[in-house]
Amino acid sequence: MPAKPLILAALGARGTGKSAWAKKTIDKAKPSRLAVWDLMQEYDHLQIFDQLGDAIRAMKARTFRIAFRPSRDDAVRDRQFDIWCRALLAAGRVYCVVEELAFVTKPMKAPAGWREMILLGRHKQHELSILGTSQRPASIDKDFLSNCDLVHCGRLAYKPDAVKASEVLGVPFEDLLRLPDLDYIERAAGAHDATRGRLSFAGQGGGGKRPLGKPPKAANLPEE
Repeated sequence: MPAKPLILAALGARGTGKSAWAKKTIDKAKPSRLAVWDLMQEYDHLQIFDQLGDAIRAMKARTFRIAFRPSRDDAVRDRQFDIWCRALLAAGRVYCVVEELAFVTKPMKAPAGWREMILLGRHKQHELSILGTSQRPASIDKDFLSNCDLVHCGRLAYKPDAVKASEVLGVPFEDLLRLPDLDYIERAAGAHDATRGRLSFAGQGGGGKRPLGKPPKAANLPEE
């Protein structure tokens, strides 16, 4: 687990490296208690659960690395998510990952269990670290982004999403629409400036962070 509980956001359109960054971040943290809300079914290397009750019971173990794959029915999934969040709060000392937050939160309203996780989960009685991902930051709740210790953002496809993310990152929204795939901009809470970098993988060069510089030029920027 991290030295202290953190809230992290991984934002970006499909194919920009959002999930790859999230997995690298999890691997670096080496959590002994990991629970993933795996809507996109991308965590096959973990213990997979399709039944919520079984996933919650697995959290009673001293250590676990699990992924729960929720229902594709909107109403059922909403109920599952609230119960899942409350179970994580009760379990405590968990590294929690939520893939594609836009499916379970809304800009003006977050499920009660999720809101409690974000606002109270880092406190001593819970000690939750939370990593949330989204292709559509304009469609997720404000509490999450406003409480992040770090926001990592790859290219966004639509202006409303870029505007929303730019408010948190402190950069022009056009920068986020122009990023090449695997390039990113991120900002830590309290940092004066954002940084720019590029994801790298084993055997590849060109990775790492650098001070935020002039963005690359692009022709047409999508509106929505």
